[in-house]
Amino acid sequence: MTGPQFRYRPLLTLLELTRRCNLRCLHCGSTSGRAVAGELSTTEWETVVDDVAALDARELVLLGGEPLLHRDWERLARHARACGLAPLLITNGMLLDADVARRCAAAGVDRVGVSIDAADPEVHDRIRGVAGSHARAWAAVGHLRGAGLTCSVITTVSRLNRDQLPGLRDRLLGRGLGWQIQTATPNGARFPREQVLSPAEFYEVVRFVSECRARHSLDQLPVAGAHDFGYHSTTLQNYAERPEWHGCEGGLATVGVRADGTVMPCLSMADRFAEGNVRDPGGIRTIWTDPNRFARNRRFRPEQLEGGCRGCAHGATCRAGCPDVAWNATGSAFDNPYCLYRIERQRGGPGPGA
Repeated sequence: MTGPQFRYRPLLTLLELTRRCNLRCLHCGSTSGRAVAGELSTTEWETVVDDVAALDARELVLLGGEPLLHRDWERLARHARACGLAPLLITNGMLLDADVARRCAAAGVDRVGVSIDAADPEVHDRIRGVAGSHARAWAAVGHLRGAGLTCSVITTVSRLNRDQLPGLRDRLLGRGLGWQIQTATPNGARFPREQVLSPAEFYEVVRFVSECRARHSLDQLPVAGAHDFGYHSTTLQNYAERPEWHGCEGGLATVGVRADGTVMPCLSMADRFAEGNVRDPGGIRTIWTDPNRFARNRRFRPEQLEGGCRGCAHGATCRAGCPDVAWNATGSAFDNPYCLYRIERQRGGPGPGA
């Protein structure tokens, strides 16, 4: 199962280089701040990069915590590039000055995402836990553009900032910056569950993205919802990264490695979805090529669907959407109320066969 005929490839590999962070974001799913016990050494990370490259990975995302707090982030970016991978970086921007931007470019970083959660500095700073973080994030965007790097803004939406989206749209319009919008889930210890969007509020966020796409070309405003952004709407159009939803790619085309080496289908998912550790015999290559791993997606059966997802016309491919969203909403990875098709049906839209 380890040869070129193996069905699955970790095309997108996410590496949480460290749990250290210089912010204290309310919505942080890993409750980052201090390093966790047993974080991988740089040599161990290089082995992980070698292994996923051998598994035919394509893109390697360096994130945290705050990846720029890892002393060897440049070395790892260069190593990824030398292995034929496109290294990406996701940062809060606090450490990203003009010199760091130039070093990113020199290390072969392909793209950089900067987290910005509000148009209003006070709202962003309150969510991120540090005064001045909004100004530093926008300054980082300018430094990255000055170094010739492709840059995007990543916004995580909850009830704390959903009213900030129009202001962010206006600031981003025409600047040549990508914009990824994703939703907050209550995985971390700092995020109050009552601040999670309701399905109805979530639907309005998706409507906002759809309307942006209808009014503005992708050249003017390249905005899209992330992987958790709702599924199979019969009314809304052009709101996600891809035109069609074919289910969560965790363990199929995506894999994540936590700072301590824990292997996850996706870094947004809860502990119960862990598949092993890169320090296990055979490392991530053995974990990835084990046909009994990543069963939620690789061995899915429609009869596993529960609640409002059971019997859905899209169930065989959708697999209840994002398992992290489903699990946090219902306690089941196979029952997801944050589904556009489901919300529309509950509002009296088209029936199950639509």
